[in-house]
Amino acid sequence: MLQKSRYTRPYLFAIVMAVLLVCSTAWVLLSTFVFAREEVPVETPVATPTPSTDTSAPTATPNTPVISTDTQYDDGNIKINIETVKQENLTYYVADIQLSDVKYLKTAFAQGKFGRNYTQTTSQMAEENNAILAISGDYYGFRDNGIIIRNGTLYRDKAADESLVVMSNGDFKIVKDSETSGEQLKAEGAIHSFSFGPTLVENGQYAPRTSKVNTNNPRTGIGQVGPLHYVFIVVDGRGAGGSQGLKMQDFAQLFVDRGCSVAYNLDGGGTSTMWMNGKVVNNPSYGEERRLSDIIYIGK
Repeated sequence: MLQKSRYTRPYLFAIVMAVLLVCSTAWVLLSTFVFAREEVPVETPVATPTPSTDTSAPTATPNTPVISTDTQYDDGNIKINIETVKQENLTYYVADIQLSDVKYLKTAFAQGKFGRNYTQTTSQMAEENNAILAISGDYYGFRDNGIIIRNGTLYRDKAADESLVVMSNGDFKIVKDSETSGEQLKAEGAIHSFSFGPTLVENGQYAPRTSKVNTNNPRTGIGQVGPLHYVFIVVDGRGAGGSQGLKMQDFAQLFVDRGCSVAYNLDGGGTSTMWMNGKVVNNPSYGEERRLSDIIYIGK
């Protein structure tokens, strides 16, 4: 009897360790992909955007008529025009946006909360925030790093790689996370930051690192043409609507061709969605919208 016990103990120990390992792995996966966990902002003060003095930006007058269709919007402060481009095996959508003030360039979190596993579709977030135009964001909730500033509040201050920062005058700039911090960017007037990447365009030229991503996929990106003049581009892919998507460098070139001085890649693939005035504009690759943690939108 003692001899049998001596041989069964190692097996019992192995079984216990295997069970613990399985439980631990299951907990990590559930925590990462299932359980919602709200996070507290690093600090709560909100930066006040500096009004633009650019005379070329649209300016509303008391009697400005509002134009609002599936592809256009103009109320004197916000001007949006969406163009659908169809080529062989490729379809993409370009939203040209001109604002009178950066305050109309906004972001929103799924369920109105910052944290892990809070997700909604682009449409749901857009409708809940009375958006005019919206695109899928950088899915910050899928990562634990990256500097995250939204609507002037610093939510996460953990370095990743390169971030796109929107300053209080509406200008875009690319920063290396290792050379700055969320606190510093906020002190300099940052009102939004995004950390998906990579950078697509700097100084009007496509970024060399875009050539390293050589697969065709749906894409979403945002760029700046000039003062308070922006471009949102969403590319269909993976066969949706007959479109195969784009390689990253080809995607970057779209922004260069549109005159962008700076452009940045957001979460693509099944997430890529453009929404305008109550309707999804593009063809999401899953046949329906994928849920994610945030959007970038234009609204009053």
